[in-house]
Amino acid sequence: MALDAQIRATEELADLAESELILAVVPAQHLRGVLQHFAQHFRPGTPVVLCAKGIEQGALKLMNEVLAETPAAARAGVLSGRVSPPKWRADCPPPSPWPARRRTGARTGRDDRTPTFRPYVSGDMIGAEAGGAINNVLAIACGIVEGRGLGRSAHAALVTRGFAELTRLAVALGGRAETVAGLCGLGTWC
Repeated sequence: MALDAQIRATEELADLAESELILAVVPAQHLRGVLQHFAQHFRPGTPVVLCAKGIEQGALKLMNEVLAETPAAARAGVLSGRVSPPKWRADCPPPSPWPARRRTGARTGRDDRTPTFRPYVSGDMIGAEAGGAINNVLAIACGIVEGRGLGRSAHAALVTRGFAELTRLAVALGGRAETVAGLCGLGTWC
């Protein structure tokens, strides 16, 4: 698939200053540094869609919290869920949650549906981020159960109890249980 002619690669953060939307596709542990460097070029109010899944080491912050602590006055959004899993066929778009703190910041996601990308808008940014970050631990544990040949019963028990704990943690952080039960949590690895 060819990219639109208006899309170009750049290494200069200043080139992004006039962008209508920023996709922050930066590893979680480097997001703070990149955002701090970018803040001097940032136009206040520009939506920044956080594409990193994770929790900042040391500070234990979700990515929207990291963004909120940088000088950039951004409207935060999160792209979470299965964006490009290998099992999706080219003619079957992956469902991708597009949570944002304010609905106005999320409208871009709904407007950007294509035949191969179908975002779903949610107002639960914390649930989406927590589900996306924490479910990876459960997915790794499931891989261990499978690799050790412990069987479907052990796998089912792990998923049931692990998902209950994942949900409680996400809710304690301020997310909603139904977000974690959907495409932003359980739906990302099942």
